[in-house]
Amino acid sequence: MGILQMTGSDIEIQFAEKVLLSKEPVLVEFYKNYSGLSFLAESLLQEFTDDFKDKVLFYKVNLDEYPFFERTYSILEIPTILLFKDGMVSGSVSGPFSKSLLVAAIFDKV
Repeated sequence: MGILQMTGSDIEIQFAEKVLLSKEPVLVEFYKNYSGLSFLAESLLQEFTDDFKDKVLFYKVNLDEYPFFERTYSILEIPTILLFKDGMVSGSVSGPFSKSLLVAAIFDKV
């Protein structure tokens, strides 16, 4: 299934339904088009989608199109990966990060 793109005029409703109200943990990658680090982060995340497909839902949000998420979640570095459990952020990593940091900050908390 991979990482699903959230988009559309109803993105706030989608986000609430698919992320905040989800019974399962949800990983959201917040990225920008111009960011090489965003491209690298997505490649790294793809390595985990198969192993965690039955445990975590994977989504991504383009901050170039939906900048209000930057304010909502105080995103200061690109990319930012947030893990949501029961509607709350339970793990995060942002900026340049290694595979081991991603595992410790996100996947060990699933």
